Amino acid sequence: MVDESKTPLFASPNHVGYGAFERSHALSSNGAIATLQGDTPAYTVLAPEAHKSSNTAAVFHLVCVMAGTGILQLPYCMKLGGWLSVLLILLAAATSNYTGQLIIKLLYIHDGVRLTSFSDVAGAAYGARGRLITRIFKDISSIGTCTLYLILAGYNLNALLTPTSGMLGVRLWILGCALVIAIPYIGMKTIQDAVILSVFGVMTTGIMVVIVLSLSVVDLPAHPVHSYNLVDLYGFPVALSAICFSFGGIVVWPQVEEGLREPREWPRVLSLATAIVCIMYLLVAVVGYAVYDVEALSPILLNLPKGFALTTGNLMVTIHVLLTTPIMLSSVSNEFENAWYQSATTDSEWAQFGIRAVVRSLTMLVTAVCAIFVPYFADVMSLLGSLAFSTLIFVFPVVFYFKLSPEPLTRRRRLMHWGIVLIGCACCVVGSYQALLALARDFEVSGSN
Repeated sequence: MVDESKTPLFASPNHVGYGAFERSHALSSNGAIATLQGDTPAYTVLAPEAHKSSNTAAVFHLVCVMAGTGILQLPYCMKLGGWLSVLLILLAAATSNYTGQLIIKLLYIHDGVRLTSFSDVAGAAYGARGRLITRIFKDISSIGTCTLYLILAGYNLNALLTPTSGMLGVRLWILGCALVIAIPYIGMKTIQDAVILSVFGVMTTGIMVVIVLSLSVVDLPAHPVHSYNLVDLYGFPVALSAICFSFGGIVVWPQVEEGLREPREWPRVLSLATAIVCIMYLLVAVVGYAVYDVEALSPILLNLPKGFALTTGNLMVTIHVLLTTPIMLSSVSNEFENAWYQSATTDSEWAQFGIRAVVRSLTMLVTAVCAIFVPYFADVMSLLGSLAFSTLIFVFPVVFYFKLSPEPLTRRRRLMHWGIVLIGCACCVVGSYQALLALARDFEVSGSN
């Protein structure tokens, strides 16, 4: 029996299969796909209604993941691109919101069946190779982001609590943060169990924004002279690249949407979350640039007056990244867990916990080891992130939609879709170029020492 809340979002009533999946499929009594033909089968176990979350909880998840540390680099982006960078923030918000709705729409490409993940959509469009390539991009972006979060937390905690211990202290704090994160990460069954983490993550972001705005305004008299640019054509592409990355998180959206009691509420939920994040971004970007102008640094915390408030801001940043990490890593571990669940001979709670513990412990271990030992990791992951995030957010959803959608596209929508792809490609090229320059500087410094 097909769950009516999971009927396709596409309008075609005769749709029976697209891409690598051809024709027959059915649902078993527990909601899992019993038969789904093709070379990259996907499995979905629908959660009981009692375990699903409200729209409010979903908004907290979305805001927590999107409004990360990228918010602190926006005044610097404004310095690079000028006042017209405000339009770039609005453009990036609108585009990421649109592609986020596209990828969820494609989860329902098969009548009565909901695909599980971003990778499933890639498999439906381009078979096993498409699934593999997308999964590599997705996992690199998620693990890379969380690795950078651990590095940031380690440096912040070392500076706040053990400032004389040097790199040894940073590494010990990274290890300690990984152990702390592992507890809720292994304990939560799905992302819906992490509502408390998301609520506190959003609260820390809100406090951080208030601190940045307040200290910037207080510091305004110390910066009376300004030479603003309306637009800087040289820095504009770089600003666009950085701003687009600040709206990441699309790889987690399938897990968030799966927890909604009403899947058709997804467009409204995502639009609300994106609007909240966009408002916070605009406030920090405009006020930070208005006060510090050409002196704006990344992160903006480096510009702010030192004292208790700034220390609190740094602490809020640290708490936020620690709370966000389990949610981001869920997009990596969920696919391994779902495949293992399907092959397991038992469906007991303890067996599922054992599978979850093994997969997530290994994922956390890999992330922590990278954060502790890989040299130049921040710049390496900036390169991989530039390649991964720009394609995941802007290129892949549109390309998959071209392949899978049964809806005929008007000329205007087709042009809009190609425009989104071009934006993603531009971000990819510019971000990769920046990261390669940073890596070259790293090796130059290392060689001179």
